[in-house]
Parts: sequence; structure tokens; C-alpha cells
Amino acid sequence: MPVKLPACEPCRTSKQACDHAKPCSRCQERGTLSACLYRARPFKKRRLEGAQEPPRAASSANPSLLPETPVTLDASLGILTEADTPEPSRGMRNYPNPGFLGSSSHTTFFEQLPRDTNDTGQLPDCSVDEEEIRMGANLIDHIHKYFQISSCVALVQDWIAGGVNLALAGPLVVTCAQVTEYVLSSCGTSSPAASTLARTISQKLFRNSCHQLNAGDHQSIAEWCSVFGAHNARWEMFGIFFAALAAATMQTPKFQPLYKSHQDQRDLQKLAVRFSDRCLDISLALDRLNDLQLLLQYENWISHSCLDGDQSYVSWRKLGDVISSLYALGYHERASANFLSMVSLREVAFARTFSGDTNVSLFLGRPARIDRKHCRWLPRQFHWSADAAVDYAAETQWSAICAVLKGEALDLFHEADYTEKVKKANLIRDEANLQWSSLPPHFRLETCLKDCHRTPKERDFLVSTLLNHMHVHFLLHLQLQVRVNEPGPELVSTSARMLSLVIESVLLKDTLAYSGTTLDWKVAYYGLAAAGIICLSLLKQGPTLFDNGFSKAQMIQDLNVLVAVVDAGVWIHPIDANYALLSRATLTIKSLLRRLLIKDARQLPGPVETNPSLSDLAAPSSANWNLWDNQHLQDFEVDFWLNLAEHPFLTETPTESLPTTQV
Repeated sequence: MPVKLPACEPCRTSKQACDHAKPCSRCQERGTLSACLYRARPFKKRRLEGAQEPPRAASSANPSLLPETPVTLDASLGILTEADTPEPSRGMRNYPNPGFLGSSSHTTFFEQLPRDTNDTGQLPDCSVDEEEIRMGANLIDHIHKYFQISSCVALVQDWIAGGVNLALAGPLVVTCAQVTEYVLSSCGTSSPAASTLARTISQKLFRNSCHQLNAGDHQSIAEWCSVFGAHNARWEMFGIFFAALAAATMQTPKFQPLYKSHQDQRDLQKLAVRFSDRCLDISLALDRLNDLQLLLQYENWISHSCLDGDQSYVSWRKLGDVISSLYALGYHERASANFLSMVSLREVAFARTFSGDTNVSLFLGRPARIDRKHCRWLPRQFHWSADAAVDYAAETQWSAICAVLKGEALDLFHEADYTEKVKKANLIRDEANLQWSSLPPHFRLETCLKDCHRTPKERDFLVSTLLNHMHVHFLLHLQLQVRVNEPGPELVSTSARMLSLVIESVLLKDTLAYSGTTLDWKVAYYGLAAAGIICLSLLKQGPTLFDNGFSKAQMIQDLNVLVAVVDAGVWIHPIDANYALLSRATLTIKSLLRRLLIKDARQLPGPVETNPSLSDLAAPSSANWNLWDNQHLQDFEVDFWLNLAEHPFLTETPTESLPTTQV
């Protein structure tokens, strides 16, 4: 007689044949590997409700089934005792979290069908098994092992006292820090009782995290934040705290209680991001998508962007997860009625993700994942008030406006008619200038940075605002180039201004504070793109390239400073995320500058040439060096600098050395 094998839950509930593999072939085809679960006792009939179950002796072979000693805690924590702690449920969820269902979903076709009288339309209780609770308790134990919670909270509070915060989850950071410290201070020892307490806290966190967060569209942000406290601590709140700790660690060079060296600082940042990942993974596994989880996803992506760099796959995937949650929650189709309402917070989340997706896609040369045609609202027109505050909301609004213009500039790539491309580019340029002129005067940086007497956060905001505006013009001029390796005067002039502002920001970094864009991002995203165009222009010098307010000497000086600050480790170190990219670029820039100085040294005794050309020193084969044409838009990432370094002019070994001065 053949042995009867059980079917997995998806096949059993759908009454389909199962091949009994783990996972089975049907679940593999559906792409639902995590749902392919088998019941522990598949052929035992369920007992009817109300039936008396005979008492069973506790098995000593499985300690997790033994009753625990009741634990008494502070009532304000809301920790459950043995009497009211629910038994962890096992098995798959009956129905996934549907999230936002649009007009093309299955609900459009089945909405008119009569529902079952027992169908309440509510999501079922999520299931948390004993293994998940144990993993949560282990996470709490590891937090106590590797962190001094009180010192970490002090670091976050000092960081916020400086006028900076998380760009999106800022209103919740103080609350999350206080709740995390209060909850975890209850199990700060390594005794057996502390392990039991950690498990009880884990149970409570899972129970609270399973509850839905149904914030109304017109509920104020302050009211929404006020519901979070020690009595309803959630895993998402822990994750937001660790994301804030990672940001505070990165932007605080020294904090004696926790670290003294840059290596210690980097290790603490990495550990904070790792624990933020763990809290986010737990929240995602519960399948309770909500606004708090969206905030955690965004800040977790920013943490990985700062730790690993935007060129890392982890950061790219994290950004995709944020975009998926935005679509699932339907925040791409909703508009705001009240600036202080929850809808406003959701729009800020969408705007920041939209601008981040556009900028990262440009930086990496990849397609953007948020399509503008699927979004009912986009911040194309915005009326600024004369007394608008310089804050994260204003930075978000301006970044989103520039992201829309950058996306339209990229669309010119598909325009085959050059005359039509120029016409559309002029319209985008006029729109960009109109948006810039509509900004309040105190939002525009119209002097040198050293002459701007504002707070550090406001100064950083002004730099980011101007760089975003100039980058729109940079992309427009770049799209109109017949050949990228022969940049025109407008593109070179815009690049020179961008690079000069980035270099000034690096030199005055101590007078800037985080306003939404880190200094590393300014240099890697704006500075390298501008430096790349300048390097190409110096290789292909023409009579009109340097007649737009920026001299050749000024551009060479800025390139020299960029090389010097990277080599000296002024603000970036070899263990930092973007160091490999910047160091590779500076090697090519140094080779170019060395050649320029050699040529100038050769020309000192003789007459000065009106329009010297660096191609005189290049090998004859340099005429055939053409890695770019008008069909490719360069992103100035690693490959750009690798290809530029292969230019014959830069690969040859100089036959003469620079004149040296004896001291």
C-alpha cells in the first residue's frame, strides 16, 4: 500500500495536486516559495469547537511547550503576563495584505458580487510562531550585547539638538528613542531572568506590530505621532531609532562614550544599520503594510545609501522596496487637502522617493522605476510663500520639482529630430528658470558660500537647492551635445560652476549641516559629473570653451583641490562607501593635470600659443579614440573614469618631468 503524503497548504486549500516537494513545483511556478508550508499533523482531524480536550502532560523534550513563570513588569510597558499572553499560532496567513487596489484590479470585476455574511472585510490576525518570538528575543539580547542604549540615545538627542533630523521620519525619532531605551532597560542583565524577560518583550512587540495602523487622511501628523508610546512599542519604532542612530553616527565625527576613531565610528554605523535591517525584516514578515513601516523602509534605504553607496545592489534594492510600498499603499494617486495632515506626510514620502529614484537612476545610468504617467499628482507647479521656512519639507518640494524637470530632460534622448529636441529643451530651460525665480529670495544662494551668514542647516539647504537647479541645465546641455567627448561652451560653463560650488562646500564643510543631502552625495553626484565634463573639455580645447566667466586656471584649481581633499582624507576615508569611486576618478584627474603642467612648462621659454591643444602630446592613435557618441548619455560613474583613463594622452608616460625647485 503506497504511503500517503501530505500536500502543502496552497495546494490543499485550492484542491490541486501537489508533488510533495519542499517547495513544490506549483509554488515555484507561482513564485510563492515562502507560502509553501506543510502542516505538522496533516492527517489529524480538527476538534470541533466546544469539545473537551483531555489534559496532556508537558513534554520535557520540548522546553518551549512548558509553561513559563509569570513575569511582572511595569504596567506602563504593557507587557503581557502568563495569564493574558496569547498562544503563538502556527500556519500560513489566510489572506495576504491587499494594500491599495486600483481600477484595473480584480476588485473592479468582483465588487458587485454578494459577499459572504461572515466576511467582515478585515484582515485576519497575523500568525507569529514560537521560532519568530525566539528570534526576536535573540535580537533584543544582541542589542544589549553590542550597544550602550543610554549612550546611543544621548548621541541621537545631541544630533537632533544641532537642528538636524531624519528627513522623513523626523517627527518620530525622539519618541522612538525614548521608547527603545525604556523598553530595553528592563532586560539589561545577562541573568536567566533577563532571557525570559527578553522573550516576553518580544511577544509584546510582535503583538503590537500585528495591529493595524489606520491613520485617517485628515488626521494631523502630531495626533498620529502621539499614539506611539511605551504601551504600544513596535518593531518599526526600534528600526527607526537605529536608522536615526546610524545617521547621527555618520554626521558626528567624535562621541567619546561610543567611539573615538573613524574606524569605531564606521563600525557603530554599520551595526546600527544591521539592527535596523533586522527590525525591518520582522515588520515585513508580518504583512502589515502601514505608514510607519513606509517611514522605516525609506530611512533604512537612506542608511544603506550612506553606508554602502548608491552604486551597491543592496541600496538599489532597498529603493525598489520603498517604491513598491508606495504603489501598494496607493500614495501615487492621492492628493493633499491639509498641509499638516497625514496625506501631507505621505506626499512628502512619495516626493522624496520620486526625486531619489530620479537622481540615483541618473547617477547609475539605469531607468527610473517611478513612471510619471502613472502618478496623478506631481509637484510641477508650487506657489511658495514669502515667509516659507527653510526646512526638510521645502527641500523635498524643490528636489521633486527639479526631478520632474530632469525626467523631461532625459526624455529628449528619444527625440530623433534635433530641431524639435532644441525646441523642447528651450521650453524645459524656461520652465526651470521660472521655477528658480519663483523661489523666495532667502531660498536662493546668490553670493559665495563664505559670504552667506545663515545657520549651518540653511547654508546646506541653499547649496543643495542651487546644485539641483544647475543640474537641470547640465542635463539639458548634455542632451544637446552632438558628441559627448566634445562638450560645448554652455555645458563647460555650467559644469565649472557646479564643481566650484561643490569644492567650496567641501572646504567649508564644518559650516554645513545635513539638510537632506549628504556631502558625499554632493561630491559623487554633482561634483564628479562636472569634473568629467571639464576633463573632456581640457582634452578637446577650443577657442570659445573658456569665455563664459570661468577661466581655465580656475577649473584646473578646482580639479586640484578635488584631488587634494580625496588624497588627504579631508572628509572621506578608504573605508567609506564612495572612496573607491572618487579615488579612481582622482587618479585620472591627476594624470590629466600632470600632462597640463608639463605642457605649460615646455611652453615657458618660447612664445605663448593662443589656443594650445593637448592633442599635440597624444599619440597618433588618439584620433581614433571615441568611446562616446551622441547616442549615449554618460553617468560619470566608475566606467566613465575607466574609459577616460584609456585615452592615449593620459596613458603615455611623460618623457620629461616637471621642473623642481630646490629648497
